[in-house]
Amino acid sequence: MRDEGVKFVVNANVGKDVKVEKLRRDFDAIVFCVGATKPRDLNVPGRELNGVYYAMEYLPQANKATLGEQC
Repeated sequence: MRDEGVKFVVNANVGKDVKVEKLRRDFDAIVFCVGATKPRDLNVPGRELNGVYYAMEYLPQANKATLGEQC
């Protein structure tokens, strides 16, 4: 993904360390990723759009496949 131009920033506090306005100005798309095993709905613009899913619906199966386990 880096080879395609994706920039990864970890351990950033959006709104404090980096302003949302700067992200919107500097990038075509923004993806906020957080880690948790229990999904929590977020009240953010676009959450209601088609194609927005909880990652935990897919990650356990994807992790097992990466490890070579049958899914």
